[in-house]
Amino acid sequence: MPAIKQIIQEVFGIVPTSSLNADEAVSKGCGLQAASHSDKFRTKRFEVQEVVSRGVEAVYVHEGNQEKVLVCDEGDNATASKSLSIRADLPVSVALQYAENVAVDNRFIALYQIESENRRNADLELGFKLDKNGMIKMEKVQLLTKEASKRRRTSEGDGSAEGPMVELRFSETSLGGFPEEVVAKLKEAEERMQHQDTKEIARQEAKNMLEEQLYKYRSSIVAEADQLEKEQAYQQIKEYFDQTENWLYEEGEDAPQQTYEGILKSFHDKMGVFQMWKSKYLQMKAKEEEKRQFLEVQAQQPQQRTRSPTSRQIPVVYEGEGPYVRSQQQHEQCAPTRQHGPPTGDHGYSRPGHTEPFMEHADNNRGQRLRRPQLPEDPFNGFRRSSFFNDPLFGW
Repeated sequence: MPAIKQIIQEVFGIVPTSSLNADEAVSKGCGLQAASHSDKFRTKRFEVQEVVSRGVEAVYVHEGNQEKVLVCDEGDNATASKSLSIRADLPVSVALQYAENVAVDNRFIALYQIESENRRNADLELGFKLDKNGMIKMEKVQLLTKEASKRRRTSEGDGSAEGPMVELRFSETSLGGFPEEVVAKLKEAEERMQHQDTKEIARQEAKNMLEEQLYKYRSSIVAEADQLEKEQAYQQIKEYFDQTENWLYEEGEDAPQQTYEGILKSFHDKMGVFQMWKSKYLQMKAKEEEKRQFLEVQAQQPQQRTRSPTSRQIPVVYEGEGPYVRSQQQHEQCAPTRQHGPPTGDHGYSRPGHTEPFMEHADNNRGQRLRRPQLPEDPFNGFRRSSFFNDPLFGW
């Protein structure tokens, strides 16, 4: 490819670019070729032809004189067969060599020995053609009869003759060539170029793989733009892909294979981390959305009555004998100021004061004997309180 670029630049005077992907270039060329063969599209006609790069001439001897005839000149169509008409004495030897204006040390190409019986001033038709390697060879020799030779056309015509012609046999002897050491060096150079071609193919494949993964990953990232566009992780990885694309078509166009492979590996690592972050982020967003919906449902329901923070006590019913009389201690706790006379607020259930026959300090301990132990806090906090709460009748 570098040699082809250099030749194109020398011929057309334009520096060619190779930024187009190889597969895309092939598909685009196929599309243009198909359009040129179709009647539905009008395209510019173009044709690629192989041309002769060096002129070749034929040399033979006739009547003691060396004759030279130009077989093909530089720039001629290389795919077309060349026909040459000469007059010589049979048998004759024809040598092919490069033209005088070709700058080569060894100008000789091959020597052809035309086999025939002795004949003077025979009119011969020689046919030449270039093979696939660009080497010119003589492919046929024809002898014109007397009737045909009278009507033979000159080389300025189409090179054909009317009348019967006789095929003649000939042998080929290759002459010239490069010395063995030169051929060995050329083989080494060819092997190096093949190795470079192999490396270049691997480099291009690594570049194409990197380009393919770049477009694939960035497409998957852009697809999540609606949910993640404002997140820093999304912006960072998208910016990383954009910078890599700019580098790939500018400074990284001729980067080595290892560079492309390293960047491709970093693509996989970064995408793995991003996918893990995206999964956790979407789970968190789903939980937040579920919580928000739950709060909205709770807000739409009627507000429950606020429960009292204070605890209530369960009323205790007096089960003793006779009328109930408060003790001094309990009375002091319930009523700090006591008036003389019948107790107020006891609803007429006070018993007359007398000494307890079975207890010492009956008056002082009556309240403690009759008073039940303090109950724990109400475990049913929040129920409606009884209308008898804190009523002295029930010992509170």
